[in-house]
Amino acid sequence: MANYVAAYKLKIKGFDESIWYDDEWVARALNEFRMAVVVSWSDLLSRTIFSLGLVITTTSMKRLLWRLPRNVNRVTQSTASIVLAVEATKKFLTRKKDKIQGPTPVEAMIQEEDILTARSKLARTHGDRIILRSMHLLFGSWGILILGFHIHASAQPTLAQCFMQVRPWAVSHPSCYLVGLDCHILNITGEKDHVQVMWAEFDASTVVQVLIRHCPGLEMPDIISDFIGIHGIKVYNSTILEWGESAAITNAKHPDLAALFFARVNMTDGLLPIGLQSPDFPTSLTDIEFCVTNLQSLPVKLVSWRDYLPGAQPTNSFTS
Repeated sequence: MANYVAAYKLKIKGFDESIWYDDEWVARALNEFRMAVVVSWSDLLSRTIFSLGLVITTTSMKRLLWRLPRNVNRVTQSTASIVLAVEATKKFLTRKKDKIQGPTPVEAMIQEEDILTARSKLARTHGDRIILRSMHLLFGSWGILILGFHIHASAQPTLAQCFMQVRPWAVSHPSCYLVGLDCHILNITGEKDHVQVMWAEFDASTVVQVLIRHCPGLEMPDIISDFIGIHGIKVYNSTILEWGESAAITNAKHPDLAALFFARVNMTDGLLPIGLQSPDFPTSLTDIEFCVTNLQSLPVKLVSWRDYLPGAQPTNSFTS
């Protein structure tokens, strides 16, 4: 959190605008803010229960410490050995006398009660041992289970298409907060089938940012509809050949989408892809930028993207 505190600007009551163009910083911040900041009522309830449990446990520890004897480490002169010797002599004489005379009826009843008490204590001790062993087995099994989860998560492969990857427990696919499709490094052109296979290797619901670059023939796959938590899409130095309706950006499937960036991008016939013309356009969008593209005009049915961006300035020259 220290990094975010240092980057926070009190004058503007937020972070500097330029820092939001750093894909790794944005992906990391959006992920860590969920852990540091309360994002829902259920999150608040779980955090409250955890905090109360921690306070109660701390209070119990204080009481246990208060009950410790204060003089436990003091060394004093004691006559304990003499007392024990005297007590042992008395018991020996008493037993010898009892053997000669025999116990009285009252003494016999007392002895029987002592025997029953000893048996009940023995039974309780045996039950406590069983419970203690069961607890040891339970905690040992839990530790082995956690170790298995950790080993399974560590064995998950590192994906080249994930710039920021984590390996959560008890899941079949790793999480990828920042998806990076660099066609030059991956040695692909951006065909739909290739991209679909690559993006199917991680949990689509965990994606926060998508960065696509250096793709000479980008075909947007349908799996982008599963990126329900995505906040930003950036396309750089690429040619969009296909972005169909099945992979459309919509408010229903991408309710948190806030930014669309297109820099040095060519589009088929200079027209906006169908996937960016949905009537159910995300209402959460606050930033749409086109820089150095061949886009010639915006469809009439979109009316104007200025409805979403009242203070925006155009970064691309349109003919209509």
